[in-house]
Amino acid sequence: MLNFTKELSAQIRGLNSIIYISLICLFLAFFYISKQSLWLDEYTSIQVAKQSLKKIVTGKAFDNHTPPFYYLLLHFWLKLGKNEFILRSLSVIFGILSIYLIYYLAKILFNNHIALMSAFLIAISPFHIYYCQEGRMYTLFMALSIAAIIFFIKIINTNKFKHYLSFFLISVIGLYTHYYFAFLLLAINLAFFYQYFIKKTAKNIKYWVLLQIFIALSLLPWLPILLKIAQTGGQHRKFVFSVIPYAFFRFNVGYAIFPLNIGVKENFLNSIFKHIWELIFIFSFFGILFLYGLKKILNDKNNVTILLWLFFPALLSLIISLKMNIINERYLIVSFPAYVLLISLAILSIKKTILKNITIGVCCFVFLFSLSKYYFSKDFGKEQWRDVAKYISMHTKQKDLILVNAAFMKPLFCYYYQKCDSNVMGIKSKEDLLNILNLQKINTFWLIHSHSNLNQDIINTLKTKFLLIKNKIFPYETGIKVYCFKNKKNHKQVAFTNHNLLITSH
Repeated sequence: MLNFTKELSAQIRGLNSIIYISLICLFLAFFYISKQSLWLDEYTSIQVAKQSLKKIVTGKAFDNHTPPFYYLLLHFWLKLGKNEFILRSLSVIFGILSIYLIYYLAKILFNNHIALMSAFLIAISPFHIYYCQEGRMYTLFMALSIAAIIFFIKIINTNKFKHYLSFFLISVIGLYTHYYFAFLLLAINLAFFYQYFIKKTAKNIKYWVLLQIFIALSLLPWLPILLKIAQTGGQHRKFVFSVIPYAFFRFNVGYAIFPLNIGVKENFLNSIFKHIWELIFIFSFFGILFLYGLKKILNDKNNVTILLWLFFPALLSLIISLKMNIINERYLIVSFPAYVLLISLAILSIKKTILKNITIGVCCFVFLFSLSKYYFSKDFGKEQWRDVAKYISMHTKQKDLILVNAAFMKPLFCYYYQKCDSNVMGIKSKEDLLNILNLQKINTFWLIHSHSNLNQDIINTLKTKFLLIKNKIFPYETGIKVYCFKNKKNHKQVAFTNHNLLITSH
């Protein structure tokens, strides 16, 4: 009876602690949640979610590069409104859910102390908070990945039908949320076969194989879209092998320390040297914790699931990317909870109390420092379409022509500009620009450049025919460049040929 009372008391204290941890995360996630402008991917979420349910389910709602489940949820969520706060608040809900799930999982695998530490680190993680404030599917994706591991562990331990059913439902939802969930399922299957053939702890292989067949069959309705995407070749990236260390860095500090704005990208080596001590410290401190936690995990072969969860999605996506580039640090959020478990295990395995407390203090300092930079630094920001629209609205005249290059960025500009009519045009190709400049009598026109291959040579060519009167760069993320040109020839028609003006669009 005494042991039961102590256990119940410990559970109540743990429950109270996780509530407080959740409230901390809730505050951090909602703090300045609407400060940043929507960027391309977030506006894509709105564009897809506002379509009919039929279009979303069949992959005909503008974007099928990610499966439809998140958009189905967002379709109903946006009934509350279509602003930054409403869009991003759905991600906060799944972010909070992830805290409870990681707490529950860590209690199963380790103990209450590691469970609370894991929940706390996720709650104040700048990487996690960033995606809580991102109007995309990533926090949902992460929550589903934790839930899948939980039910897998339950299958291994109990072999009950309800856990097979729960794992099936989570897996199907996960696959229809993000394609990287398939990598997690492959990792879980490796863990199962290890448990079955090596550890002899997994029980019914027939049920397991049958379960995987049903999960695979659930993807058949989406198979034509998968095949279509596979033919596109993925996203272009020059430095495939750099994504893994980049993801490790972002796992620890989010995106505000060493932000990759357009200025950093154009002078990358200089930026590296400018932040060299920060980079050395982050990779050294968290690298040591990572290796120490890895050592602890390797000493306990019962936790092979965590190792496969952590490493297999990254390794498989890297191998595939050698042929078809799909790797991205934001997609590796599927493994982020495993990384947090590893770091939590490392911290709480430190024997000397003073060293343990210093380590926790350093982690908290780094996380909170990065969050402060994220909230308040002028060097960090998403694509600033709100500021672009405000700037043009303040300086443009009614008859000014506004050209948006690339054309698919026009809806996002118009979302903030709110005065789009026939004078706002999207540029799809060089022919578009040539026709506009040749067929219209132009006095003043604005050129907005984002997500396209427009370069300085083209601007120089335009400057030979027009007077550049305004030039402003909004540097964050991929950057947005705004140019305003005035006709030098007093409204006379200007003719261009293909050889003296070449413009390409993304």
